[in-house]
Amino acid sequence: VTIVLINSLVVLVLLPYSIYTGLRLWRVRPQAVANAKRFLVVAWVYFLSRSIALLLTDLPEEVKSDLLRSVLRRTPLFTAHVLAWWMYLSRSRRVWNTYYRDHDERVSDGSEAPPSLHPP
Repeated sequence: VTIVLINSLVVLVLLPYSIYTGLRLWRVRPQAVANAKRFLVVAWVYFLSRSIALLLTDLPEEVKSDLLRSVLRRTPLFTAHVLAWWMYLSRSRRVWNTYYRDHDERVSDGSEAPPSLHPP
């Protein structure tokens, strides 16, 4: 029961954080991209932590075995999803034009624009 309660509390925090992140991107707010990248990291750490925690519980071995197969199948998919969004937020010309074009070359999250995205 404890792991279910902890998971529920974390989800109750992540849900509004995801909405907040989406609204910041939608409204083109300062630090929106940096915040979205932070959210990706938090979501990935949560996914891994939850998976490991479930495997460490005292569930029956057959349930743990099924759970392990599920974790091994889903982890690469979720990781690929996070990496794809990270790459898009980091390298996309559209993201650059929307969030950084009117700013100095050193963007608001402290990183420099990738060479391929520097304005001509």
